[in-house]
Amino acid sequence: MGDYDNDGDLDIMVALGGANGTSPTSYALLQNNNGVFENVAVEVGINTPARGRAPRWVDFDLDGDLDVMLANAKTPNNDGPIQLFYRNMGDGTFTQARVPGVESQNSERVLITDVNGDQIDDLVMYSPLSIWQGNGNFTFTNVTNTLLPEELRNVWGINAITDVDVDNDGNLDLYLAFGKTHYQLSRKSIDFNPTNGELNIHDDGEKGTTLIDFTAQGAVTLSDLGLTYRQWNGDYPIFLGQDKTRHVVKAEGFQPNQLPAEMLNADETLTINQDDATGWAEERSVNGLYIGHTGDGNWKAEWVRDQDIYWNVSFTLTNLSDVSYDWTPNNRNGQDYLLLNQGGKFVDASADWNIPKGGDHWGVTHGDFNNDGWNDLFVYRYGFLQERISDLLLLNTGDNSFVTTHMHGAFDITDNGHGDMGQAFDFDKDGSVDMLSGSEEGGHWYLWQNKSINDNNYLLVDVGYSPLKNVDSMSAEIIVTLDSDITYKKRVGSAGEVFSAGVIDTVHFGLGKASNVSSVQSEMA
Repeated sequence: MGDYDNDGDLDIMVALGGANGTSPTSYALLQNNNGVFENVAVEVGINTPARGRAPRWVDFDLDGDLDVMLANAKTPNNDGPIQLFYRNMGDGTFTQARVPGVESQNSERVLITDVNGDQIDDLVMYSPLSIWQGNGNFTFTNVTNTLLPEELRNVWGINAITDVDVDNDGNLDLYLAFGKTHYQLSRKSIDFNPTNGELNIHDDGEKGTTLIDFTAQGAVTLSDLGLTYRQWNGDYPIFLGQDKTRHVVKAEGFQPNQLPAEMLNADETLTINQDDATGWAEERSVNGLYIGHTGDGNWKAEWVRDQDIYWNVSFTLTNLSDVSYDWTPNNRNGQDYLLLNQGGKFVDASADWNIPKGGDHWGVTHGDFNNDGWNDLFVYRYGFLQERISDLLLLNTGDNSFVTTHMHGAFDITDNGHGDMGQAFDFDKDGSVDMLSGSEEGGHWYLWQNKSINDNNYLLVDVGYSPLKNVDSMSAEIIVTLDSDITYKKRVGSAGEVFSAGVIDTVHFGLGKASNVSSVQSEMA
């Protein structure tokens, strides 16, 4: 979101995908006309096809209106720029700008921040991770090797980044949430719960075979078959026993017009008795899932792909007592980093600040949830393949460390998705930072109201447009000084951004026990 035409309301730039690179599509610019939106992308000059990912409104040339960066995935067999930039001409139109260096970066996600405090927006692009210092004229300087620790330069595996001043020194620090994407999770990921006998599999749909052995004394049930569409229009049957008796189960992962005809009226589950799957087929070369009972409660299952047919093959088997395999399962643990902005470079403070070990984290947002004057973090966890787990709240002690808890209440145990991303903001303006949280796939959106009780004070700063030149508030820095000479700084923008980015222009400050504010200032480029 951003007010590109300076008419006082927020317009929306929408990223559209490119069908895995087979059909690049231009972005949609939804102009806000008193609450009625119209797609004006083509008529204003934004019409370059791409594999859209993360649009960002930024005043790159410091002329007072919002230009735009469109972060994209690389399109195969395209030698043009990956990342697209458009200059706002001030008359409602845009002209494409070439930006050497940045435009060739193969990173689909971007954080807009100000790493050196010069009031000029910089780019943190990932993954791979790189930092580009803005020069205020549609050019950038690559400062990756100057600012980042060596082990993090151009590193892969980051799912989300937020810029937040955790030590109240006036410099924006970085929290890097590491994890694996859907595609990376679909490589030999396996969860088995011996308590309820449920086995969950996420594997890739590329050419190959994967075999497991399992035990089950009675019938087993196959469910949650997932086959993520990849421009392959064949079917994927279930073959039972040595005779390969053919069954069809309805799968997720297709659009309605992609779903193979045979699946349209098929059941979503298949109960398999031992007698239904007697023996093990010697020849297993046709695409499908083979399941056989070899006697005495012993079973085998193998899923076969004779070419690259899907992005993902996943399923659940229940009523099992044990499972074994001879391949190495996917290690889904990453490691988050906290980078402190010190003296013109970022220093790894993860261990000192007690950043949690391991995990597959998809998002991170920040806010002062208890109004003690120190910024906290909320980290979204993917969890198990078929089970949502609570996300993590990292409470800033004010003594250069975090205390981590999952007992915060912003969690629905019945949710069918996984931890994804959200925003911390005070939606009801009662002085307590609330949460808008999302779950991917089958999950839901949640608006969590902060009901914590304490006697700490707060300040809300409603940042409007510049009274001199009607410049919008995007990226404005708000400086609050207390009578005790304690100073807090925050920027107008998102409280963390992966693909989407918003405008939180009511800026929240926790003040602890302080009650007197001596000044509130704003600085803009």
